[in-house]
Amino acid sequence: SVYAPMQAVLALARHAAPGEATVLITGEPGTGRSELARYVHGHSSRAAGPLVYGSCAAMHAGEAESELFGSEGQLDGLQSGGAASAIGLVESAAGGTLVLEDVHLLDPSAQAALADLLVHGSFRRVGARHRIESEMRLVATAGTQLAAAVRAGSLRVDLFDALAKVTLELPPLRARSVDIAGLAQAVVREFGGSRGPALASEALDALQHYSWPGNLRELRSVLERAVLLADDGIIHAYD
Repeated sequence: SVYAPMQAVLALARHAAPGEATVLITGEPGTGRSELARYVHGHSSRAAGPLVYGSCAAMHAGEAESELFGSEGQLDGLQSGGAASAIGLVESAAGGTLVLEDVHLLDPSAQAALADLLVHGSFRRVGARHRIESEMRLVATAGTQLAAAVRAGSLRVDLFDALAKVTLELPPLRARSVDIAGLAQAVVREFGGSRGPALASEALDALQHYSWPGNLRELRSVLERAVLLADDGIIHAYD
């Protein structure tokens, strides 16, 4: 059996994927937000186009707008005043999907520009006067405390409203103990191949009774190590 709320999330993802609506994926770190974004892209009409990832947590304050929308400026040493142009993530994802991870960590000025893009379907490169029509679909990921971020003023209300056209909330792994056996076996096959070790019953029991604060990411790490440590073709609990 599969955890029913997870089945509902996947069903909604399959239903939403062929459309053009912005998708917001929320969940604790390690629950597979980026993987679900890839799933949405892969089941969309844009699957043959680029899939571009951008980490809002890694964008430096004051530079996020340029990273997202590109820039236009003067080239040093040119007497003619020629313009130097650089495209951003939005243009790089034209014809495909842009996944913005941890969108709640985007700086305020970039939040305003992103909200404007989602409302009007066009944007300006930093330093430019003319607008460019957007040709990408946005999938954003975030943690579970978005309502608190809106109340605190760290996430703009208009951006939240524009992002949350379709919201997919991933449950933590500790709520999905029914799924752990299947997930664990799939991970062992991934790292060990068809001739990889088997999972002993006491190992599965240990996996199912652990709280997994790191969610799927932690499960993968634990099992990758266990595959390496298993020396008799079986992964035991002590591995």
